[in-house]
Amino acid sequence: MKMRSFREKEKERYLGIKDAPGLFSPEAQVSGKYNGKPRDFCLADDYSYENLYSGIRDSAITYFLIRGIPWHHGLKGGHLPSNHLCCSQSCCVNFLFPLVKCRDLIKSIFNRWYPDVDKVLPIEEDKPLADGTFPFIAFEWTGKPGEDYLKEGEQKGRTPTRGANFTSADFIIRFREKDGRTHIVLGEWKYT
Repeated sequence: MKMRSFREKEKERYLGIKDAPGLFSPEAQVSGKYNGKPRDFCLADDYSYENLYSGIRDSAITYFLIRGIPWHHGLKGGHLPSNHLCCSQSCCVNFLFPLVKCRDLIKSIFNRWYPDVDKVLPIEEDKPLADGTFPFIAFEWTGKPGEDYLKEGEQKGRTPTRGANFTSADFIIRFREKDGRTHIVLGEWKYT
């Protein structure tokens, strides 16, 4: 008997909770298409935005849109998240986007691995959030605008873009240690 992968188990788990009260709208619970085929583990195409937690949904979609970051396998020309319930990018955003303004919470989380964190720093090289402040977590990071650290743009003959066709960190966090040194944590998020 072949052992099922984590991904297959998660797809099956979502089938069991997709219609749970309050999780997704009845319209979103209809099978969506992924790679051109109807898939029960996907939300209805026109409701892919429900793949993001309602408390961050509008802000996260706006964050990506303003920065020209396409959603992986996103719908509506990449302007909305994937309808695939096992999407790593949507999972990352659901977990971390609520923290973009939470300097102290990020610090308390990171102190577990980096006990010398003095202060979490804003990502000032990113665009400001709607309230004019800079985020403490940035997504699909390629570096400072205009920089081409890996020379991918040079090789492809164009400027690097966040989130597609160039190497991007799924998220970054900056912090200063008690000794004054500044660090950047580049994160890769894998779900299935």
